Amino acid sequence: MERLNYFEPYENKGPWHEDQLTRAFLVVFRMVPLAQAVFLDLVRKVQRERGKQSDEIVPSLTEMGTLQLQVRTQVGAIDSPSGRLISVIMSDEAWQGPVEESSRTAIYDGVIHYGSDWILIIENKPWHQNIWDEQANPSVSSNFGGVTDKVGIGLAWQDLISGLRSLLEREIVHGAEQLILDDFLEFVHEHFPYLNPYASFRLCRDNEYLLRKRCSTILESLSSGAIEHQRGYEDYIPLSSGPSRKAFLYPKVSGAGDWDVILAIYPGDTVSQAREMFERLRKDDLLSLVARGWNIVPNLHFAHIQKHLHWCEPQLSLNEYITFWLKNRDKIRQFQRNEFQSLFQMLLGAKLISEADLGELNRHFTETNRNSLNLCPGLALHCSWPKGRAVDLDTVDSFKGEVRSQIVEALALWGQSLL
Repeated sequence: MERLNYFEPYENKGPWHEDQLTRAFLVVFRMVPLAQAVFLDLVRKVQRERGKQSDEIVPSLTEMGTLQLQVRTQVGAIDSPSGRLISVIMSDEAWQGPVEESSRTAIYDGVIHYGSDWILIIENKPWHQNIWDEQANPSVSSNFGGVTDKVGIGLAWQDLISGLRSLLEREIVHGAEQLILDDFLEFVHEHFPYLNPYASFRLCRDNEYLLRKRCSTILESLSSGAIEHQRGYEDYIPLSSGPSRKAFLYPKVSGAGDWDVILAIYPGDTVSQAREMFERLRKDDLLSLVARGWNIVPNLHFAHIQKHLHWCEPQLSLNEYITFWLKNRDKIRQFQRNEFQSLFQMLLGAKLISEADLGELNRHFTETNRNSLNLCPGLALHCSWPKGRAVDLDTVDSFKGEVRSQIVEALALWGQSLL
């Protein structure tokens, strides 16, 4: 049975082996026609960049017309009687170099025939430092009657994966083809994560989806893979028991290729968490974080059972807000219906809520059948890295460490550990 049969296991090699990656991609290539189009377009792009003439450039998939496709793996010397032969090396970085015919003994990772017109040989080296130029030289037999293109083509896996992912994002593949692409991209993410286009912010190329995936990957590295998603918001890592239970990391895109990375922590999100926070909070240290670039604001909200219903914007400074709750910790609790109006008037007089808030609170509580409300005087802590800073730190693999240190520093304000 052919090794590229979808159901045929590929020898006794671990999933991390480069041959498994090659086989997985060639299966996708065979079974998802638009994946062929992505691959061929990347080859064509490199050929144009390297000055190839139009009659030497691989045609697009539509231009191939009715040419019969044949895809094979683990092939030795090329013996086709005709065709233009192009050598392609796939790696984590785009390789460049000339090629020439060779009589060496070679086993190619992939050989793609489009009829008798075009032959593409593929060498897959996920780590570019394992490439030696001789590998790009086509091994042809004495029976080969075609023409060998002297320009080798180097493709970066990141570009190919970005192209394949765009097919899913644009929803132009469906059914079995969509499932195959999903499975392939999950396979790469699991066993070859360094090939993903979101292996660093630089490789994300200002794409919001990839930036978000990069943030999720960073969170995974901080929590041994234990990340979760808050519906309607972002991915987060669960924190240890304490005043804050979640740490979010996400991109904030402002358009025109500009974005920031935001770390967000919301201590005091429930009554018990808020009470615990104000019992432990070191106010002076928290205010010093603001001087060092953190954006920290009140996060006063009202809830019923586990549902948050209304958020207010207190007309107090952060210092005044914290001071009030440090002095009034006994008011951080659940209130019954007969206490609603006295509570609202007290908060209104303290400038913690406005007249507009009062109307909303009556709508959510007084004018409903709800017999209780939970008063949650929390905080919202945001630390941001502008695009340039995030890219620079991530390029030298320092961004994850900085995110971790910022989380640790924030949690220490109320005596909580990271995990």
